[in-house]
Amino acid sequence: MDILPPNIEVDIHLLDLRYEHTRIKDVKVLARMQNSIMRYGQIMPAVAVPDGNNFILVDGYLRLQALKNCGRDCIIIQVSDGKEADALFSLLARNNDRHWEAIEQASLINELHNRFN
Repeated sequence: MDILPPNIEVDIHLLDLRYEHTRIKDVKVLARMQNSIMRYGQIMPAVAVPDGNNFILVDGYLRLQALKNCGRDCIIIQVSDGKEADALFSLLARNNDRHWEAIEQASLINELHNRFN
């Protein structure tokens, strides 16, 4: 198995967006993110776990949409070296990094319960 670097740039089409439904879309926040990307580029990587030749996007759905809206076809991701469930747990545990809506947290907990028991 190849060891991946912690941050890599990948084509957007290589992402599995299986947790997209757990995020609330806020057009004002998206507009601010787009403006930032247009001005400074992508500052923070998204978080993904390897899945064969693709990657499961765990966090960074807002960045992804902003990049798409800016006409970009690549995204910088931080590749988690753990399993998918571990990456989801870490995402929820790092809740000080971003503001989570209760429904987003509940959706991720539901995914952990249903997919990983």
